[in-house]
Amino acid sequence: MGYREKLMEEKKSFKKASPCANAVKDAIYEKLCSFAERESEFAQAIEQSDKSFQECCEHAVKGCGKSISDEDVYSRAAQFYFATAMVRCDFVIDLCGNNGHTPPPITQSKSSLSISLDDLLGDL
Repeated sequence: MGYREKLMEEKKSFKKASPCANAVKDAIYEKLCSFAERESEFAQAIEQSDKSFQECCEHAVKGCGKSISDEDVYSRAAQFYFATAMVRCDFVIDLCGNNGHTPPPITQSKSSLSISLDDLLGDL
């Protein structure tokens, strides 16, 4: 059984979970699957773990009080399965993102970032 099936099966069998764990279980499931898709060692750690997804969610929100950041929730969830895992979030603000204009395509390779000047200046 792969990590995705394991997590999904365990997510479906949540029993008497705390309200906070219930509130974050879908987001944690999606994020853990995303991490596992990018890191095969992390996927393997989930697959081989004898810890449950419910325990992971409870661990992620333990002691959070009335609020906790997404980054902290995801970091705690990742560390539940892989103790040395570290999650970093990158937030971007786009002040022109909702003006109906389609932004130019941005492509990224491992060595460089490429933006087409023709696409960028095409509407001028």
